[in-house]
Amino acid sequence: MFRKSLILFIFLFLFLKLHGEEIRGIWIIRWDVDDPVKVFKMMNDMKKYDINTLFVQVYARCEAMYKSQIVPRSTELLNTPFNYDPLDLVIKLAKRDGYKVHAWINLYYGWSHAPFPLSEYHIANKHPEWFIGDDKGTNLKTYSVEEIKAMGLEGYFLEPANAKVREHLKKIAREIVENYDVDGLHMDYCRYPRSDYGYDIPARVRFMREMYVDPLKLRDKSEIRSDFGAGAFFDIQQKWDDWRRKQVTLTIKEIYEEVKKIKSEVQVSVAVIGDNVHARDDLLQDWVFWARSDYVDFVVPMLYSSDVGWIERKTKKTIGFVGRNKLVVGLGAYLQDYDNLLQEIIQVQGLETRGYLLFSYGGMVEKGYFD
Repeated sequence: MFRKSLILFIFLFLFLKLHGEEIRGIWIIRWDVDDPVKVFKMMNDMKKYDINTLFVQVYARCEAMYKSQIVPRSTELLNTPFNYDPLDLVIKLAKRDGYKVHAWINLYYGWSHAPFPLSEYHIANKHPEWFIGDDKGTNLKTYSVEEIKAMGLEGYFLEPANAKVREHLKKIAREIVENYDVDGLHMDYCRYPRSDYGYDIPARVRFMREMYVDPLKLRDKSEIRSDFGAGAFFDIQQKWDDWRRKQVTLTIKEIYEEVKKIKSEVQVSVAVIGDNVHARDDLLQDWVFWARSDYVDFVVPMLYSSDVGWIERKTKKTIGFVGRNKLVVGLGAYLQDYDNLLQEIIQVQGLETRGYLLFSYGGMVEKGYFD
């Protein structure tokens, strides 16, 4: 009997060592922790469901929901006491109640559909040249909110190919991991807004120094085609796309290495577009490569649908790309009722993935999940 128990213990230990504890997580958006009262209520709500990991948004729109020496305090906290630190409070309550906390940060999403903040320390005012350029070479910061909306953009993006942006994001990751007892660092908006962006001066200069071609000239297909032929044009276009993908990959890789150097046990993950082909080709987000290259501990494809069969098919397909241990499935809880979501969770768990992550706490509150 003792021998059987010992064998079972060893098997369980090895399984957890290789695969890690199953993640049963939930995304918590910044405005759901912008008041201490909300945080206490949220922690009570968590006890109603089988959740073990909280992914809390602490860096968004280039502002901090924690005490930062690098970026300004979030405008979400304007009406709270100056010493209120949402990340610190969540961690304290989570550790008390047995939850893990992953700090969720938005990388290239610089600002939303709102008037820019007045703070001189905000990136929009301190480094406007860090914003990405469109296919005319125009910096997004020069456009109005109405124009950004008309262009079909979610907001104002920073330039992934700007080395100063990459260094800035590494500093944010370092600051959080060094100063807070987090169990993970979770990255989001690790992509270009679309493939026809990235034509700002800093990016073009860097590409020209390496390839001796101004990528903006690729927008006028006739010139390069007439001078060098269609084959040369498509070859240069491919190099430009690969080069931009590499810039995003470098950011992911360097943040991963930075975090592991500080605290090797901290899990590094990334939320990604569920369609890997669309992500790679149109948004220059090569997340399958990141997972296979061990630049992240796991990826979270955002598979938001109320179609249980579709979730099962997409999960199986994604397992084929990255493996079970690298996959945590992002489920859109806000889209569906409890019974349907439960079926999706059962499907994901049955396929023995690393776990699931629900979007989002606020959306579930609105649908009455915690009533």
